[in-house]
Amino acid sequence: MDAWGNDCETIKGGSIDFLLVDSNNKPYCVLKAKKESLHPLVAKEQARKYASTVGAQFILLSNGIVHYLWNLKKGNPKPIYAFPSPEEIGAIKEWNPDRNVLASERVANDYIVAVHIPEY
Repeated sequence: MDAWGNDCETIKGGSIDFLLVDSNNKPYCVLKAKKESLHPLVAKEQARKYASTVGAQFILLSNGIVHYLWNLKKGNPKPIYAFPSPEEIGAIKEWNPDRNVLASERVANDYIVAVHIPEY
């Protein structure tokens, strides 16, 4: 993934506040910003339309205080506490776990600590 793209991309039916593009100049994340007095989720459907128009998989919704990251292929927007870098969004896009491996993984009593503290 490359750097953030240009701001204020004009498309049919409105303008995208900010557009993230990959190294091939293909859009993959739309940022929809609202003023502080509005909750960012009020722009959810507007942002979905914009992302669909340009073919982006991810949406960032923000009012400058509250932020959400939305992977259109995996459910609803999730609250985030800081804007992800282009590399972080790229990693999310590329992450595709093997469901069979996950389903067969042994989960012992110390599983959580073992995963978070490998030297445990």
